[in-house]
Amino acid sequence: MNRKTKWLVVITICIVVSVGVTFMLRESQLQVPKSEQLSSVVFINIIHSQGIEKITISEQSDIDNLLNILKNSNKTNKDSVSNFPNKTKFTIIRFNFLEGGSSWRSIYEENDNIYVDQPYVGVFRLNSNDLNLLNEIMGSGNKESISIGVDDILKNNF
Repeated sequence: MNRKTKWLVVITICIVVSVGVTFMLRESQLQVPKSEQLSSVVFINIIHSQGIEKITISEQSDIDNLLNILKNSNKTNKDSVSNFPNKTKFTIIRFNFLEGGSSWRSIYEENDNIYVDQPYVGVFRLNSNDLNLLNEIMGSGNKESISIGVDDILKNNF
């Protein structure tokens, strides 16, 4: 093998390894939007597939704190195979974008741990120290009683 061929093989291997590591790291982190892209965040409490309460936060500092909590989550070995977790009780977090549209994650409790489900991407565990801050953020929002089926939440921008 001549010198040029060896260098070509080494460079090719480095590129393949770099792409592989980048792909693995990307999949191990919860994807969260940038705060400057958001107009508001809506929490929708779900019990037995029925939305019962809607909490809207628009304060930039609360949105920033929420995004930091979500960024600090850790990937688990659990898979996300549907739009929402298969739980009796959970909370949808809907991110409303300034340019229109929305995306969502779901939060639920299991075995004294709090998890964030990113649909079809994965399940992430929240830091237990962040639960009080999360409750504080939700407590500062505008609350509204609702009654809507979980499937209708995706269809309607209420």
